[in-house]
Amino acid sequence: MISQKKYFILPVLILFLTSCVSLEPVTFESVSKVKVEKISLKPRVGVKLVLNNPNTLGLKIKDLDMKINAFDKNLGDVALKDPIKVPKESDFVLPITFETTVGKAAKLLPKTLGSVIDGDTVKMEFTGSITVRKWFFVKSFPFRFVEDVDTKKITSK
Repeated sequence: MISQKKYFILPVLILFLTSCVSLEPVTFESVSKVKVEKISLKPRVGVKLVLNNPNTLGLKIKDLDMKINAFDKNLGDVALKDPIKVPKESDFVLPITFETTVGKAAKLLPKTLGSVIDGDTVKMEFTGSITVRKWFFVKSFPFRFVEDVDTKKITSK
């Protein structure tokens, strides 16, 4: 009789918990820095994104798949290597690094140099999906962030 109660209580408890916990998507705030970390046949670029966790619970970013475009041209793709802990109701910096190719970088060179010389901005777009986890609740959210990045935020080595 006791074991039957356990099998009844467990689904009811799970149903109750899932109705109480709803994970909101992490939101984009800004690009704080773009750095060309390595200049070679496969240039490496680092970007620091400022994101916000609106949830009342801390969570873990379990997976991230992202495409990065500049001036509507693909620069590269990013995948998360290790999960990242995120505090509740706070802004946080997500450092990402990706490699591109000389060919992709060369296509952007005229517009990027023009923007740097003119003190203008570089239009960057980040699209993909982010998967967050809290306890045994896992949820994926698609995203698309677009920002005109001030060329003063772009540095090299």
